[in-house]
Amino acid sequence: MPNKFSKFADAALISLAFIVGSLAIYNFVTSRLGGSRSATEELADIEGETLPAFAVQYVGGGRDSVPAGASPTVLYFFVTTCAACERNKASWEAVVDSLGGSVHAVAVSPEPLETVSPLYSVPRAFDVGVIAKDDQSRVVQDYRMWATPTTYVLDRSGKLHLSVVGAFDAAAINRIVTTARRLQAETSN
Repeated sequence: MPNKFSKFADAALISLAFIVGSLAIYNFVTSRLGGSRSATEELADIEGETLPAFAVQYVGGGRDSVPAGASPTVLYFFVTTCAACERNKASWEAVVDSLGGSVHAVAVSPEPLETVSPLYSVPRAFDVGVIAKDDQSRVVQDYRMWATPTTYVLDRSGKLHLSVVGAFDAAAINRIVTTARRLQAETSN
């Protein structure tokens, strides 16, 4: 008669075999389908496309459509529980400061307003808002918001000119600011 330890060992071996088999199937399928794609690769598919506007409810009141169309827009998607987003706050503020108000800069979260408001109630040089509830799933899909932070630079018509996934380094800050300024200069002409 088997003892309790051997029953445990048998169950552990069966679980291990299941996990190894599942990983083998996953690796086989993803290798045949071209592998899994990163968020950066997904965004490369939509660069150059015109993305649809969506409603944003701002912290402190007000509602607007983004991108608004009057000037280029820099969208910064974040969530309050994202450690990389928290570490990236100073870099995002450096981008906004470098733009000097010439471009509409908006930090947007898919979270409820009551989650975001307490953390962003102090007036800032950029708008902070949440995606309107009825637009959330469409925006996540259309903007391929698979990771946060993710930043987009859009022209007045909503055409995506640049996307940056993850926290900014100096090169990313420069690319965002340069692209937004170029679009603003084209708008002014």
